[in-house]
Amino acid sequence: REKAAFVCGYLTHVALDSTLHPYVYHVSGNYYAESPVERREAMSRHRLIEGWLDLHLLRQIAQEPATCGYLGDIRRSGSVNRELLRFFLRACEKSMPMKPSAWKELLRGYRVQMALNALFGNSSAEKLVRRMDRMAGGRLMTFHALFYPPKHQEIPSEITHFSSFRHPVTGEEKTGGFEHLWRESVERSRKFLAAADGFLFAGEDEDRLRSVIQAYSLSNGLVGVAAREAVHYDCIPLHRLRFSDAEG
Repeated sequence: REKAAFVCGYLTHVALDSTLHPYVYHVSGNYYAESPVERREAMSRHRLIEGWLDLHLLRQIAQEPATCGYLGDIRRSGSVNRELLRFFLRACEKSMPMKPSAWKELLRGYRVQMALNALFGNSSAEKLVRRMDRMAGGRLMTFHALFYPPKHQEIPSEITHFSSFRHPVTGEEKTGGFEHLWRESVERSRKFLAAADGFLFAGEDEDRLRSVIQAYSLSNGLVGVAAREAVHYDCIPLHRLRFSDAEG
């Protein structure tokens, strides 16, 4: 049951990223720019935008990052989580070469991530890191961008209210705005889950599964196209995304 739930959760992650990330990358900037500053700012924009989108979606169900409780529920299932990590690693080993130390590194990364997740919703920690970043001249920007926005801050309108954007690789204009993208991502999730259910529990063959769950790039949503192929950007100004000092 846990493995099936993990697979379904992972598939919804793929569905959402492959649908939403073309927009996020378009307004974040070039991760592969020659300039280290440009790369750092692109990464920071990406993280900030996703934090604001999380906040937007949580507010639609009257929740806030610091109090929603989802991460706590995940953290309490430590033994199950480790079993699923091992399951995930074994699946990865079938498709790519892995170092002998891969399990130790994955487990260490999991422990670090669990610790950091507890930190990212903490408003006092966010304010401290914000001050440290300012004192360091922005060198902690990418780390600070991992924190959730402080409570009561207004979501920048550019993130959720736009009529169209250009696909970062193809340049094709995509219309409909964020809510349209969200509906598309939910619909892709439904298709993925239906295909997984058919394969796991209804005896459908692997060809049917592969016809629905294709090798979408999590960065640009295309099949077999690398993230570094992106060239079309229209970045949201960084100052519009960073947290205000209204709450300290």
